[in-house]
Amino acid sequence: MGKFSAANETNSLRSTYTEIQLTFLTGICDGVLDPWEANELVLGDVVVSKSMIQYDLERHCGSTRTTTL
Repeated sequence: MGKFSAANETNSLRSTYTEIQLTFLTGICDGVLDPWEANELVLGDVVVSKSMIQYDLERHCGSTRTTTL
């Protein structure tokens, strides 16, 4: 769908359904995992976070990753 189209559809839904109080952002997460790590994440796991970072923004802007937002 693409980020721009998804953002437009989300705004349209928020305008139509004004009583929405909670929204879930869902998708597929990808990464390189260590098969010997005890805290391994696998496809189908549910991950809950306090924040998110746009993955391609770093590549586009050339910034470096930090531990803070």
